[in-house]
Amino acid sequence: MGDWQTDDLVTWLDAEQAGAEDAADTHFAALFARHVPAVEPPPAFTDRAMLAWHQSAGWRLSTLLTETWIRATMATAVVVMGVALAMLSPHLAFDVMAGAAGAAARLAHGAVVTMAVGLDIGRVALSVVVTLGRAAALLATTGAMPAILTANLLLALGSCFGLKRLLAPREEYS
Repeated sequence: MGDWQTDDLVTWLDAEQAGAEDAADTHFAALFARHVPAVEPPPAFTDRAMLAWHQSAGWRLSTLLTETWIRATMATAVVVMGVALAMLSPHLAFDVMAGAAGAAARLAHGAVVTMAVGLDIGRVALSVVVTLGRAAALLATTGAMPAILTANLLLALGSCFGLKRLLAPREEYS
């Protein structure tokens, strides 16, 4: 084991096996701090990395605007929008805005109607669930049904307990 002290490892492993998680974590942290050297970048590393990132040409908007194809695309978009606005008459602009307002009103109305229908469906579904619950409660309390339900509950609990024991991890230490 070299320069590692065996007692440190044994103390940590004993705490792990005993299930004392907090103590095991504490022993492991002490063991790790004592035997693993800390690795830190040199003090100027962050400064150099940030300076290199700022000096890179890829992230600046001014660098993007020097590209010819981007300038041509922006100029074409401005010209097309200017021509469209110049050709648009006030009557047509008012008509377009009125149509947009009407579409927004129809959309809002449709949303309210859809919400109302959804709430109505929820109300009907709730009444169906309540009716089914009352019927189930009536069935569960009449005749031999309580005994059958109790037997099923006990069988389910026994099965869960058996499966829990069967699937529990078994640790063997030598």
